[in-house]
Amino acid sequence: MTAYKSPLGFKSDKAPQNFSAFHVVADMTLLHENIPNKNELSVVLNSSQNDDGGFSEQPSLLSELFTTYSVVFTEYILGDFTFNKEKCIDFVKECQNEDGGFGNAPGYPSDVWHTNFGTLLLHILDAEPLDRNKLIQYLLNTQNEDGGFSVIPNGTSETFSTFKVIDSLLILDIAIPNKKKTIHWLKKLQDKSGGFQYQEGKTISFVGSYHAIAALYILGSLPDDIESAKKWIACHQSTDGGFSRIENMPSDTTDEGFIAIHTLYMLEKLVNPYWIAIIT
Repeated sequence: MTAYKSPLGFKSDKAPQNFSAFHVVADMTLLHENIPNKNELSVVLNSSQNDDGGFSEQPSLLSELFTTYSVVFTEYILGDFTFNKEKCIDFVKECQNEDGGFGNAPGYPSDVWHTNFGTLLLHILDAEPLDRNKLIQYLLNTQNEDGGFSVIPNGTSETFSTFKVIDSLLILDIAIPNKKKTIHWLKKLQDKSGGFQYQEGKTISFVGSYHAIAALYILGSLPDDIESAKKWIACHQSTDGGFSRIENMPSDTTDEGFIAIHTLYMLEKLVNPYWIAIIT
């Protein structure tokens, strides 16, 4: 996930990771850069598919919905599904729970993050959830009075889950309840620095800012102070070319690069909102 060798304290090592591959391929596509060795990359990705149809972070590990999302959407960007699609669909469906939401693996409790991955996977694989109505109701139940959404029903609103729920509902072609209130709630989280609080009264968050801006973008809106948001994101670029969550620090991981590149493209209105909805 980084350009650095381990051990370097908080730095991850250079071992291949499907999650990292997904973000790098997405960034290179957005930047109109050639992706080398596509066939070899597909072989490596598909070697992580297990007998249950799901994918693991590396071969021989257990299947996860999150990693399955990373592999399937990397293959989507590359232009072809060369894995066992039907078994993959079966795995995703098995991750849906009785409450309508999805967990990270069959039997795991539901939350909106994994519900978003399950929704996006079935969408791109042209399949339906075991219970569409319960899925929609689970997502709707996470909206709060302030217009934001929480990670589980009756939780506290924050930008991470707000994006995930809005994203899922739009993909399911369901109108966002109290849309104007949601947009207002997101916009007021922007700090004078340009970044966003991830939750009212909480710290300014690099990842939370991406989710706030992405939620606004797919809702057809943008932050009130676009220029300060651009500058705030740009200030997180390190001298090595990568991006860090903290200014004036060595770059972190491919995740931070993905966040910065995609956020800046949104702020410039240079990316299709559908791409932002499915590539996250």
